[in-house]
Amino acid sequence: MTPEQSTKHLKIVFGGDSHEIDAEVLIESLVSYSMVTQEVSAYLSPDSKVNIKIKATQEGSFELLLDIIANAGNTLFTPNHIAYASGIVTIVGGLYTFKQWLSKNGAPERIEHNEKDNTVKIKNN
Repeated sequence: MTPEQSTKHLKIVFGGDSHEIDAEVLIESLVSYSMVTQEVSAYLSPDSKVNIKIKATQEGSFELLLDIIANAGNTLFTPNHIAYASGIVTIVGGLYTFKQWLSKNGAPERIEHNEKDNTVKIKNN
C-alpha cells in the first residue's frame, strides 16, 4: 500500500436460519454497494479511484458453494428437468468462458453465426 492509499474494512452479513442467500440478492447487493461507493468517491474526490475487493474467509482459493434449483413442476428429477438444469449450467459456463475470453482478447473483430449447426465463431486476428 502506498502512502496515498487508505484501506477501510467492512463486513456485510446477510442473516437467516437457512445459511444461504439467493444469488441475485447477493449480486445485486454487492453491485449496488459498489456503485454507490464509486459515485460518492467520484463526487468527493474526482481524481481518486476506489477498488472494492472481496476477501476469502480462509487461506487458499475463494470458494462459493452454489445450489442450482430448477422449479419446473411436481416431479423434479425427470429427464426433461435434468436436461433443463444441465442447460442452465452449460449456458452460464459458456457465458463465463466468453467473458474471460473478452477480458483477455478484447472485443471480437468478426462474429460468424452458422445457422446449419447453430454455432457461433468469434474471431480476433
